[in-house]
Amino acid sequence: MRLQLGIILACLTLAGTAASDAQEREDGAGDATARLLVYDDNDATTVVTSIADVDATLPGAISIGAHTVLDAVSSASVDVVSAATGRWQENRVEVGARAVVPVAGSNLTVGTVRSQENDWLSHTASLAGSRELFQKNTVLSAGYGFTRNKIGRAMDPSFERSLLSHSAEVSVGQLLDRKSRGGIAYSFQALSGFQSSPYRYVAASDGTTVPERHPDKRRRHALSAFVLRSLTPRASARIDYRLYRDDWGIASHTGTVRFSVELSKRVSAALDGRLYNQSQADFYRASYPTSFRFMSSDRELASMWNVGGNAQLGLQLGPLKLDARVGAIRYRFRNFPRLPRRVALLAGGGAKVEW
Repeated sequence: MRLQLGIILACLTLAGTAASDAQEREDGAGDATARLLVYDDNDATTVVTSIADVDATLPGAISIGAHTVLDAVSSASVDVVSAATGRWQENRVEVGARAVVPVAGSNLTVGTVRSQENDWLSHTASLAGSRELFQKNTVLSAGYGFTRNKIGRAMDPSFERSLLSHSAEVSVGQLLDRKSRGGIAYSFQALSGFQSSPYRYVAASDGTTVPERHPDKRRRHALSAFVLRSLTPRASARIDYRLYRDDWGIASHTGTVRFSVELSKRVSAALDGRLYNQSQADFYRASYPTSFRFMSSDRELASMWNVGGNAQLGLQLGPLKLDARVGAIRYRFRNFPRLPRRVALLAGGGAKVEW
């Protein structure tokens, strides 16, 4: 269910990418992509994600695209065990469409996404625009998205809650010199409605057990920046940093480093490293002495850090691009006694054909 909270920002990212591609391609050009990603951790959770995406440019530099995502989730994590529900399996199906239209020297992108699981249904609409300035050395972008979520509970037709989300992002990208490019972005998300898990319960020290209770309102802010530098004609490095704050008391820092190199005309490789650190939510406790207004057993609201990386190999065969990647993430939950550590392995690959 937490996957739903990222849909709007994903739409805005797709909008920016589609707009950039539309500016550079000729009429009739396009591409199709298929990907398979596998996540498996030592908390008995496995996620297999299948992605398909297609994009084409029409006369007048209009670009249209569509995508579908299928997440197959199987879990017997500590959350499941604590709720006494045993291992569960479910699928999440997402479908979306977008269009990029040039308007008065800018590119306007509209998109829609529908996502459904057995206990969650969401609809997202997004609007974004971008414009190049100063001989294409500067790119300004802005976007807005709205999501309406309907939340249920398996085997309980009487349970129904709603969650509304408004998201916005503004960014600027700048050519710094002949070998460097940088950018900065600010994003905001306002959530209103049910934000707890309908399956998690919290047990207090006095013997009280109550359903998890989170605040109905949440405001999230993030400021991010990147620098991309060409090191040699075939190698480049990119550094990203993201600062996050919300009114639940969570603050986080994320740093990412990526090194890419062309090994030959057909073969490329990349290495990524990522470090993440966050504080806990104001109302989160490892244990509660008695029933409080807000109570949570969500480890994602605990104080935590994680570090990870992955390696990627790409192969170009004419219009066909193939890639494969493997990676790992190590998590440390500072005040979640039921699972102080978690290790996840990731693997995947994809194919993209252009015409």
